[in-house]
Amino acid sequence: MVIESLTLSGFRNYTKQKKIEFSALCTIIVGPNAVGKTNLLEALYAALTGNGFREKKVDELIGWELTDAKIKVVLQEKKELTQLELHLQRKNEVISKFFFINGLRKMLSEYRARSIPVVLFQPNDLTIITGTPDKRRTLIDIILCRTSQHYSHAKTQYERALYKRNKLLEFWRHKSKLELDALLTPWDSLLVSTGAVLQTVRTELVNTFNSHPEFDGMSFQINYVMNSVTHDLLLQSREHELRIGRTCNGPQLDDFILLAKHDNPSYRELARFGARSEQRMGMLWLKINEMRYLEKEVGNKPILLMDDIFSELDYENSEKIGMLTKSYQTVITTSHKDVISQLKSPFDVIEL
Repeated sequence: MVIESLTLSGFRNYTKQKKIEFSALCTIIVGPNAVGKTNLLEALYAALTGNGFREKKVDELIGWELTDAKIKVVLQEKKELTQLELHLQRKNEVISKFFFINGLRKMLSEYRARSIPVVLFQPNDLTIITGTPDKRRTLIDIILCRTSQHYSHAKTQYERALYKRNKLLEFWRHKSKLELDALLTPWDSLLVSTGAVLQTVRTELVNTFNSHPEFDGMSFQINYVMNSVTHDLLLQSREHELRIGRTCNGPQLDDFILLAKHDNPSYRELARFGARSEQRMGMLWLKINEMRYLEKEVGNKPILLMDDIFSELDYENSEKIGMLTKSYQTVITTSHKDVISQLKSPFDVIEL
């Protein structure tokens, strides 16, 4: 399955309707900074996943002083066409999302099931390795929510239980110990049961990634630092949690630390001991494994979206990225036309 075209209006700076047709192999969107290249890429991402990749608030996706935005992507599989449409509507300061498949309104889960997986490359992806644990958890969650409805449902339930429990811990002073225990018990049970699901599936993904450690002369591993949640741990932590007003055990505190070795006998933490070039290699290893995992679990080749990443990568790593365009439909944004020389497959160019 490949993307044939994208049509959008009212999305960020694209106030008027614009349509782009894509090559089945590689499409390069070239233009100066601030012209809207990344906005086009985000529109494509949003049409395939239901969410933008830069939004802090959903209303940021709708153009300034507009009330609605529409994004339509046409997918082609052999001779069959599928139209996916995402409509964003602003009414009384509330943003609503509506999803359509071939003109029929659908639930988000149905919509995503008819879409194709997406792997996004951005210049700031290195912060996944070097940044805070929440960035790594977010990457893992995005992959698993795309491939497992079971995981996605468990995550929603876990986050609901965590929110409710934290509220009780924050405002417990107005309740007796007996009343507090009775209120916490069902949320404790839900945290334990859904937390076990999250950590089991996360472990399976990490093991899959770690089964392909080699990449371009280096070897990589993910060290899954699991923060377990059990009934005993919750009881042992109760007094401390009442003092700080939040839950201090569970997968919301998990971490995934990338390790690497190259000409040394043991793995080292890449964020602390790796050179920047090695961190770039580690990021490529993660993304390649993400593509492999999505293709296996979903049954479709993912599309690669690359947002100006060649400004961050050196020539050698840029060539490695360019090689991927031989196997996956790819959309690249860049302000540098010389990036074209690094690609090893046919491509179309769109100038903005």
